[in-house]
Amino acid sequence: MKRRSWLAVMAGGLFASLAQLSHAMGPRPRGFGVVVSSSLMHGVQIKYGVEIRSDTGRHLAGYASLATNNGPFGGQTSGYGGMGLPEWVEVSWRIGDFIQRFDPEAKSVWTGGTVVARHRIEVASRIPEDVVRYASAERGRAIKLMFRILDDDVVMGWCVQEPSKLGGGWIFSNFGGDFVPARRVRGEIVEMGWYLDRKTGQRVETTTGH
Repeated sequence: MKRRSWLAVMAGGLFASLAQLSHAMGPRPRGFGVVVSSSLMHGVQIKYGVEIRSDTGRHLAGYASLATNNGPFGGQTSGYGGMGLPEWVEVSWRIGDFIQRFDPEAKSVWTGGTVVARHRIEVASRIPEDVVRYASAERGRAIKLMFRILDDDVVMGWCVQEPSKLGGGWIFSNFGGDFVPARRVRGEIVEMGWYLDRKTGQRVETTTGH
């Protein structure tokens, strides 16, 4: 066999092996973004020194003060590419005198005051596999994590966010968790949202949105 033919056979065998391996491993996911939305549930009292961070210590949001009249949603929404789903997220707030200066011992963006609430919310283990697969199936999709602060609890909802194919705006689907936002059309509520009161197990209607 000539050298060129031998190389062709070897190359063909290599590509066939790689193809078989790829098939065995299944389609490679494209990945997905993560969007983190945080705010007070409507009607909740103002909170101070709010901080939201992940299990890896990543700072996701912080507010010197947070009220439902801080803005359209009384909070913020941030996108993170390549972060992946955190194992858990911790939400805390405090009272007293504090300043915005990193506290290395507490690993907090705030120094001073007294922490009066600290809630840890499991994240990755709660997101269904079919939601992850859907978010991974097309470029531009993201899993949106929605943390809503109550006076004595923090609830989390999730959905998949993707750009509208008609242009302008977002499409939301695959809702789940302890909170589903109210749906608005041109600023008017067309469907009430709800959250789970985890003490009673009952759903409570809310006008709180995305």
